[in-house]
Amino acid sequence: MPDTPAAPRPPRIPPELPTAAHAPDRESSVEGVELAALDLAGSSLELVDLQRCRVSDAKLAGSRWRRCTLHDCDLVGSDLANVVLEHTGLRRVRITGARLTGFALGTSQQWDVAVRDCQAELSAWRHARLERASFSGCRLARSDWAGATLSDVVFEDCDLGGADFSQCRMRSVLFRGCRYDGIRGLGGLRGATVHVDDLLELQVAMAHELGIRVTAGASA
Repeated sequence: MPDTPAAPRPPRIPPELPTAAHAPDRESSVEGVELAALDLAGSSLELVDLQRCRVSDAKLAGSRWRRCTLHDCDLVGSDLANVVLEHTGLRRVRITGARLTGFALGTSQQWDVAVRDCQAELSAWRHARLERASFSGCRLARSDWAGATLSDVVFEDCDLGGADFSQCRMRSVLFRGCRYDGIRGLGGLRGATVHVDDLLELQVAMAHELGIRVTAGASA
């Protein structure tokens, strides 16, 4: 039997957090606070360190994070569309109900990342390195995973239509209850486990990638 992927470890956050007095800025360290309704859209942040924080209903669209760290953080209901993470590390981070359209993760190693019920169309995970991660109920249509290294990762009930997994490296990766219409780079799924209920749709996607026409009509 294939190994069951290890689940991401949840963020270590106290149940009650004081509200932050101000938004983080360049070269700042923020720990153990609630960051609610932030508006950092379009901002450039560098050397920001967030630890044991909850970020809710934040406007972060188009922001760029460079050489930052997010450890033990919970991001809820926030707009992260077109956010770019550059040399930025995530550890024990949970993202729920967020808008991640066009989000770009970057190539730093990331651990224990859980993404749930997010709109993540056209998001870029190209050359990402993820260990212990889960994607559940996410819209990942036309997302880019080319060259990513995925270890202990689960995709469950996700829309992967048009996603590109070319040249991925996978170890202990599980796909379950997903949609695969137009998925590309199927060779990059080598080593992954696919739930039996997903096989028919995945086989159709594979035939299309190979240029094989599928028909339900009677033979001539």
